[in-house]
Amino acid sequence: MENLDHLNPELEQIQQLLKAVRAAVEPLSHDRRLGQWQRINFDRHDLLFKEYGLQGNYKKARNASVTGIRTILHELARLENEYGDLAIDIRRRSITDQAAMAAAVNIKNQAELLEPLLRDLDASCRVLFQGQEQLYRLYSLAGLLPHAKKNSKIEPEELDQGLRFFLFITRDDANSGASSLARSLARATALEFADLPPMVGNLLEQHRLLGLAAADRLKAYIEHLRRQPPREVSTLMEFRDQLKELRRQEAVKLLTELPRLSTRYGSILFDLAHRARKLRPVALISPFLDKLELLHNTLAGPLPARVKEQLTAPDSSVNPEQLAANQAAEFFLGLRGVMLSFKMLLRSLGGQKAITALELQAKTVDILKRCPAHHTRTDEERTKLNLFLEEALADYTKPFPFELLANHLQKCVGLFGRNLERLINQYPVGQPGASEARSNGETGNDEHTLGQLTAKLEIWGDRLET
Repeated sequence: MENLDHLNPELEQIQQLLKAVRAAVEPLSHDRRLGQWQRINFDRHDLLFKEYGLQGNYKKARNASVTGIRTILHELARLENEYGDLAIDIRRRSITDQAAMAAAVNIKNQAELLEPLLRDLDASCRVLFQGQEQLYRLYSLAGLLPHAKKNSKIEPEELDQGLRFFLFITRDDANSGASSLARSLARATALEFADLPPMVGNLLEQHRLLGLAAADRLKAYIEHLRRQPPREVSTLMEFRDQLKELRRQEAVKLLTELPRLSTRYGSILFDLAHRARKLRPVALISPFLDKLELLHNTLAGPLPARVKEQLTAPDSSVNPEQLAANQAAEFFLGLRGVMLSFKMLLRSLGGQKAITALELQAKTVDILKRCPAHHTRTDEERTKLNLFLEEALADYTKPFPFELLANHLQKCVGLFGRNLERLINQYPVGQPGASEARSNGETGNDEHTLGQLTAKLEIWGDRLET
């Protein structure tokens, strides 16, 4: 008989093809993900599929997958037998070269005819696998929420509020209050006013520190709330764990449990919303964060820019040059001014340093640009300002003209500081917030200026602390 070794590559290719088909199809015949669909009565549960948005012709896919697997495995077994018989004939050399080649080509061609069946089987399996994934997504708080709303008589917003409260307490929301607060604290900590005159920077810094203090009180309240969460939060955590456990069940169980779970979920969310309303400070958290954000946005850009603009504006009340010129002119105004000039002229003949209106104006501008604070409400504040002025007037003799100049400069510093405070505190920052007012049981105007905003944050911080 002829040597048929040259057919070995062809036979090897056929064997690998048949092995590949079996490796792909045989596991599907006992795949739990497919088998569970065979135990679903699609006619009985048709309404459930529609109600829960399970889109897909699962019945057709189920039937097609069963038929496809059975057909492919049957054909595969037949081809494997033919291949085995051919391999034996070749090994025994009981077949001619021409007949062996024809048999090999026939087996290969018939194996290739399985490709459309495999494509159809793959499409059917994908439908069923995707259906399972859809079911799994329903077994989550987010996935079940629309159906909890649909099955509940409670307003949807109530249920949303309950879920937001839960996510906030459990830190499961990337946009939760804690995350927003952390970002707000980071931004506030990074704020600097080094490119502004010291007095301006310090006045802005006061607002920044007040905002930080209020944020710290909010943080403390949030941490307290999370250390001792309400009972309703624990109930939803248990429900969430139950959903995870139920995912292990078959599709028919997952499907039939959905109505009961949707109703239960809606009830839990309503209880959470009710608890959130009873915890009155919780209603402050969202508007509190909004106000902190507004404060930091204001301090980070528009307000410093506005102050810089006013410091150089010709007719501005906080323009040091303008203020110094006006006050110097007033200092030397009239008969009193003439007498002061004459007196300083006489003293200068004796070696004491005198000062002209232009020199006083320049000195005042320098003082206003360097002085860190203008308040004299406490002994400490008065002492600091006096020491600053003494250093600036070290070249002038006491008591005259030192005391006269010190009083004048202190007056200028006070006027400059008050004007700056007015500009900063009255800077417009927002509009009335109707939803905010309702959440706090308030009516009327909300804060419109930076000063009012900071005062509101202080009040709310005290309320949270108590």
